[in-house]
Amino acid sequence: MTFELGSAGLKALNVLIFTVQNSGMNKDRVVLDKYALEEFLSDSGQKLSQATFTRGIKELVGGSNNRKMFKTRRLFY
Repeated sequence: MTFELGSAGLKALNVLIFTVQNSGMNKDRVVLDKYALEEFLSDSGQKLSQATFTRGIKELVGGSNNRKMFKTRRLFY
């Protein structure tokens, strides 16, 4: 698995990459909320529920190798 992520984690990673490419360039913070998810879904045509997205974010932040990337846990759902 990529970065030891499950299916939900990989889907959330796709949303993160999309958000950084479209609105996060040259910013210190990227907001991953329901609006970022809606924008991703409307642009990509993929299906992803809010519950799966939330699980995926928890997987991204909770992984032992990924903790170094996320110094603060400011997650709002």
